[in-house]
Amino acid sequence: MFKVFVYSKKTSKKIGTFTNVLQVTANDTDKLIEIYTGEDELITFDTTVYKTTVYQN
Repeated sequence: MFKVFVYSKKTSKKIGTFTNVLQVTANDTDKLIEIYTGEDELITFDTTVYKTTVYQN
């Protein structure tokens, strides 16, 4: 499992923390960050606006 922090590229402020993450992918074609959680959720962010940091528990 991973822990993912999501930050604004403009202000560098943390906007979210996700725990129990199974996979994180960055799709450069669609400009999407896709976060897959252990609760079968898919959370997406725009790569032009947000960035992530991933930590392994």
